[in-house]
Amino acid sequence: MILIWQRWGIVVVLFAVLAIGLGYLFKGISGLPDTRGVALGLFVGLGLVISAALLWFAVRATVGKIIDKPTPMVVWQKFAEPIVDANGVKRTHGSVPVTNPVTGEQLISNPRSTLFFIPVRFWPYILGGIGVLLFALNLLLLLGSPL
Repeated sequence: MILIWQRWGIVVVLFAVLAIGLGYLFKGISGLPDTRGVALGLFVGLGLVISAALLWFAVRATVGKIIDKPTPMVVWQKFAEPIVDANGVKRTHGSVPVTNPVTGEQLISNPRSTLFFIPVRFWPYILGGIGVLLFALNLLLLLGSPL
């Protein structure tokens, strides 16, 4: 789905689901009475912050190193006549590097993983900001309302 995510952008959705699961887990462990869903919102905000931290570490470890690393561009060109290689395999096409016509340097492809057109490397900050906001608002509601 190119319109929603590209390449590894779906990983952000998995970390958001993890955050919601952590929120329900923390809510169940705490035993706090849930008035109007405030305690659940508090713990989901906490789960989002934890999940954002985990996503930040995952992005630092993988983006540019394992996923989305630059790769040289090549095209497949048809040979004028089939070629038989050393293994006896008949080949009709071969890869040719794509070069800049002015400089002669090989062109590099820089793929990007995105979710809603936002690169994955920015999502830890977005999830963390939403988590802090959700935590703070629900904490204010929890402290301001009688239990």
